[in-house]
Amino acid sequence: MPELPGLAVYPEHLERRILGQELERIRIAHPFLLRPVEPAPAEAGG
Repeated sequence: MPELPGLAVYPEHLERRILGQELERIRIAHPFLLRPVEPAPAEAGG
């Protein structure tokens, strides 16, 4: 199981790449990992 410092790196790198970008679509590769969220993924794009 990954340690917390290793997991903290992912949001930092994603923030640099996607902050300020428009969300175009969401692709859920593994639906077993999906938790209920608002808005629903199908409504979030655009």
